Amino acid sequence: MAVRECHTCTDTLESIIWFCQTLGLLPYNPITKCSNGHNNWCMGQSSRANGKYKWRCREKDCKLTRSIRDGTFFSGSKLEIQQVLDLMFYWPQGVDTHDLILMTFFDDIANLLV
Repeated sequence: MAVRECHTCTDTLESIIWFCQTLGLLPYNPITKCSNGHNNWCMGQSSRANGKYKWRCREKDCKLTRSIRDGTFFSGSKLEIQQVLDLMFYWPQGVDTHDLILMTFFDDIANLLV
């Protein structure tokens, strides 16, 4: 995956969630039931949630929620999901911030010249 593709897949929180679901890092639906025994989850926005999204039980009169990170690779991390993805993408390449800026800048110039 090229730098530009990585940025495209992670430019908004919604695209990050979709990208992680596609890779299997986040589920499309949790497989564990809520504490009331329901397994009818939907993802929704929450201003109080770390990451701004939570799973919500859709059953009538059930208001239980859980983090989209629960039971995933990201559970227990205090980093934002995008920060974890950036570490996974750039660290193995040995890219530092200065090099990243140069790579992005030269990609933009190269695209203008084509």
